Amino acid sequence: LPTIATGCSPASHGIYDFMMLRPDGKLSVAGQSDLRRPTYYHHLGRDGLRSVLVNLPLDQDGCEGAVIVNSWLTDDPARRLLPADRRERYEPLLRAYKTFPDDPSNLDELCGIESARFELARELFLHEEWEHFFVLFSSTDWLGHQGTGLFLGGDDGAGDLEGHALHGGGA
Repeated sequence: LPTIATGCSPASHGIYDFMMLRPDGKLSVAGQSDLRRPTYYHHLGRDGLRSVLVNLPLDQDGCEGAVIVNSWLTDDPARRLLPADRRERYEPLLRAYKTFPDDPSNLDELCGIESARFELARELFLHEEWEHFFVLFSSTDWLGHQGTGLFLGGDDGAGDLEGHALHGGGA
C-alpha cells in the first residue's frame, strides 16, 4: 500500500515488502520513516485538510492533520491510535480492536475482528473532523491467503468452503 499512499512505484518510494533489510543485516517492519516520498495524506495535512486512516498497512508514526489507527504491522499498543491524545476517547473500542487473527480460517473470529474494526471506524467517522476517510477491512485477504495455502498444499477440500476447515467457532 505504500504505492497507493504515495502514488509512486516501489523504486521511487523505497518500500518493496512489509519487511525491510536493515544495514545491520536484520529484518524489521517497513515504516513511515522508510518512505522516500510523502503520502497523499501528508500532502493533505500540509494543506490543512484532515484524514482518518484505519488499518493502512504501514507502521506509521503520525501525520499532521490525521488520526491513524495503525495496522498489524505496529506491535506497540501505545502507537495503535495516533495522535496519542485521542486514545482515551476511543479506549473501550481499542480494547476490543484486534489487528490479526489467531486462526485465519475461523470465520467467527474474522467477523469479530471486522465488527470491532467497523465499530471503531464508525466512531471515528462520526466524531472526528475529516475530509478524507480510509478504512481497510483485511479479513477477506487473510481468508484468501488461508484458502490459497490449502489449495496449493493439495487439500482436496480447499475449494469447498462448506465441507472444509474454514469454519466458524470450533472445529
